[in-house]
Amino acid sequence: MPNTATVLADFPHHSPVLPASPDAVHEALRLLAPTMTARVIHQLQSGSAGKRQLLDRIEECNPSTLNGRLDMMRDTGLVESSLGRGAAWRLTAAGRAALPVLRAVDEWARHRADGPSDANPVLDVEAALKLLSSAHTTRIVTGLAHGPLTVKQLRPALPSHVSEYNLRMRLRDLVGERILAQDKAGPRLRFHLTLDGLRTAKIHQRADAFAAARATVSNRTPTRSTAPTLVFSHPERRG
Repeated sequence: MPNTATVLADFPHHSPVLPASPDAVHEALRLLAPTMTARVIHQLQSGSAGKRQLLDRIEECNPSTLNGRLDMMRDTGLVESSLGRGAAWRLTAAGRAALPVLRAVDEWARHRADGPSDANPVLDVEAALKLLSSAHTTRIVTGLAHGPLTVKQLRPALPSHVSEYNLRMRLRDLVGERILAQDKAGPRLRFHLTLDGLRTAKIHQRADAFAAARATVSNRTPTRSTAPTLVFSHPERRG
């Protein structure tokens, strides 16, 4: 297995350097992972919309879930709303900063697909976000960024409260998801990033930038985004 930086150099659209803070990346991905968050951001990128418009546009959406998600996204600074009856919702600067993350996750999910999928691509993005934001994933990927490691070698990359048993279970899950692979170097079992694992570097970089943008945004006055429109693999559809 070649060194991570060497492999990434063969794919110039990826960065060979992972962000210094896996915790910031994890928190950013965790913020975007809840069901319907990506769908709301997708729909609000072109302008404000009321709840009724969002219900009509978003697949598999009910009023109760949408209300709860909008409230959560407002609390975390991703969206804001006008006052009064029929209030319109719009992305904040922090919400628009999430668009590059969702594009990178969409690209990653399409690379992982075994073939054409009947699933709505925005649902695939949500599933990928849940996987990438799962416990300790960013720390494990960061720990393996420079090459294969045994469990004991990887252990210091995780918080002290995480047991070796829990680490082994998480590694097993990531092998099952094809983000990691394992090999034997003599008597030792080592883990390394697969190509799918290497490709998460782009997501990590953009999630890190999103985290930094959220940390620095102090004025939520909406401004028109100059970012390219977020288009998933095929248009979102209902039914």
